[in-house]
Amino acid sequence: MQKHIIFDGFDIAGKLIGNGSDACWCGGTTGANTNVVYRANVTPYVLTHNVTHTVGVPVGANPLTSGENPWSHTVCPTTKNTMQGLPDGASLVVVFTNSAETGTTVIYDAPLAGTEWFGSTLTYTLSGVPTPGAGNTIFTEIGADGQIGGGYTATIANKPTAINGTIIAGPSGIDPDSDWNGTDGVPLNQLWDTHTHDITGILSGGTDTVSVTSNCTPNCDCLIGVANVLTVR
Repeated sequence: MQKHIIFDGFDIAGKLIGNGSDACWCGGTTGANTNVVYRANVTPYVLTHNVTHTVGVPVGANPLTSGENPWSHTVCPTTKNTMQGLPDGASLVVVFTNSAETGTTVIYDAPLAGTEWFGSTLTYTLSGVPTPGAGNTIFTEIGADGQIGGGYTATIANKPTAINGTIIAGPSGIDPDSDWNGTDGVPLNQLWDTHTHDITGILSGGTDTVSVTSNCTPNCDCLIGVANVLTVR
């Protein structure tokens, strides 16, 4: 299955890599819709366009253009509709080589992509992790529907991420802010996150464990995993 995006003005076909339950947009923990995650190869355009890149959807692909809450009464009436095509966001992952550095970059998306959880802890493993060397280890977390706006404030962004038991983001973490506050998207509502951390000394190599908790204090939140990017030097 393919979904098209507009990248720097070019129509690009993406590949479906994951799907799961909706993000509680229609008033319940198990709504009538699904979420889907796509990946597209835009290497030729990144190599030839050293600019700020833009991502969009084709005209007519997004039925909501007013800026209102995507889970509002207009979009999700009490009967729960099955309308699709409400994008949360997109991230660009660029892997490059540099003669002055050595290391390995691994991208983990499927089967994480599209995984939805609510008021609980999602635990998953990163397999085949290279053995860390003397350089820095960099971890990027990409996720959907962590949010601020539409009645949600920064207090609901208290969603910690831990690797091998060490909290790297969220309250009491290396970075006290959460990876799940929607800060990629402006203006409100903010529904997409791409956050990068230096986690040198935390990875063990081989198989490592990531856990993300959606706390219910003061309110629960539905989260959707998209991808992790790991660079080990």
